[in-house]
Amino acid sequence: MKHKLLCLAVTLVLLLGLTVSPALAQPIEPPEVSLALKPGESVIVQKTVTTPEIPPMLDFLLIVDLSGSYWNDLPVIRGLAPDLFDDIVASASDVQFGLASFVDYPFIPWGYAPSGDYAYQVEQDFTTDKDTWTGAVDDMVTRNGYDTPESQYEALYQAATGAGRLLGQPGNLGDIAPDPLGWRAGATKVIAITTDAPFHEAGDGPFTIFPGGYPGPTRDETVAALNAEGIIVIAIKAPGAGAQMDDIADATGGSVHTTSATSDELADAVLAGLAAIKTDVWATVEADPGLIVTFEPAVHEDVESGTTVYFKETITVACDARCGTVLTAVVTFWANSYPEEGASIGEQVIKITVLCGDEGLSPGYWKNNAERWGAVSWEPTGYCPGDQFSDVFGVVIEVRAGGRRTITDPTLLQALNATGGGVNALARAAVAALLNAAHADINYPVSENCVIAWTSAAIISGDAAKIEALYNKLDAWNNLGGGLDMHGNPI
Repeated sequence: MKHKLLCLAVTLVLLLGLTVSPALAQPIEPPEVSLALKPGESVIVQKTVTTPEIPPMLDFLLIVDLSGSYWNDLPVIRGLAPDLFDDIVASASDVQFGLASFVDYPFIPWGYAPSGDYAYQVEQDFTTDKDTWTGAVDDMVTRNGYDTPESQYEALYQAATGAGRLLGQPGNLGDIAPDPLGWRAGATKVIAITTDAPFHEAGDGPFTIFPGGYPGPTRDETVAALNAEGIIVIAIKAPGAGAQMDDIADATGGSVHTTSATSDELADAVLAGLAAIKTDVWATVEADPGLIVTFEPAVHEDVESGTTVYFKETITVACDARCGTVLTAVVTFWANSYPEEGASIGEQVIKITVLCGDEGLSPGYWKNNAERWGAVSWEPTGYCPGDQFSDVFGVVIEVRAGGRRTITDPTLLQALNATGGGVNALARAAVAALLNAAHADINYPVSENCVIAWTSAAIISGDAAKIEALYNKLDAWNNLGGGLDMHGNPI
């Protein structure tokens, strides 16, 4: 049987679920692949990867409408916050929580200054501490909001940029101070916004002190800011919220969920929104020199949570790897946005012991076996005496056939019969090496892939020194002996 490619199906299942804790998570099974290969040999590892239910590295910001209509929602949200925190932490290995709110600009008819209205406010920057986050939720109070639309666009824009906004009004009324949040590179960035009102559009209702109309950002400016930061919006619509919530979720790759008038379903809506986030899944490799690991496909895009995807991983030992060594690679699987914004799902260690070959038969053996014994030893290699040298090695040569006669593009058997040195000698040694490497009962030092690649490169180079050096190497291995008798029987 030919060993052009050694195939091994190994199934690696990443078991990530809602109950996996950071301390106990072992997402890759088995955690180590250990194999023995010759230089030039490859192994295929079929991997199955199951995406986590919630992004493993998560920056979660809850933005709450604190206009007057949320007076009966806020107590419910306070009650839901502790369990919501616990549920997310139980599912994500690295999560931080933030909290912000909005009412509206404190100018009639948009908002009402005596009630303390504001367009946007950070209640709590990102934290991993439960008491800190739930305490901030508990401290929120509702305001007024005056007219029906509110400052949702401004809240989303400021959460993404932290840019602030100066209005130039007496006493700095309505100004939003710059307040950037601590969004992390590599995290899945999510805003869950809950409201029961439509959004104020930029330019709404011009009046004396704001002749240009409502001072907030446009819809397009808001979407651009969110997408620039890579933020996904989960839109949680209470009765009264309109199509702007659907639009902002769709424009950022998020989802829409509804609640009743008192937001009793808010926690379930948040968890459903997090579970609906799609992710890219890919792998990176850190490997010792001499070990090559590749993946097909390179990435799975837009994978739903809890979905299993498949990678064909090819592990190859380089032809120049030193026998007897152990080569190691660490494979890391990532989720989020390929290729730069990734959170690790887990790692796998690959250990390959490089085998040492100690057998090889001479060109004379293979020539005689073909001419006198019906090529019985050739059969298990997959090669035949009549195969063209160029079809195997990818290069056309001319060899001496005795006297002044030459053969252009010889068969393998004709190459074994070539006379003289240089390319002729290399052709004899290369065909013998090819057959030795391809035979399962001969423990040759390298794979046939190496023999083919080396031979082709040396001949194409036209460098006599390289051709002689390769001939000497193969000739030494071809005279190690052992392996088969003339009848093709293992010895």
